[in-house]
Amino acid sequence: SISGATPDEARAINRFFWMSTWLWFAVSATAHYLIWNWVPWF
Repeated sequence: SISGATPDEARAINRFFWMSTWLWFAVSATAHYLIWNWVPWF
């Protein structure tokens, strides 16, 4: 809501924040894993 977040809104925002943070971490870790294991460094 514009005037202020209700508890439900705060929970939804918090859940979205942690999901996006976890998703970024998972994608980043996967990308690093694939790069280091599949890209020939020679």
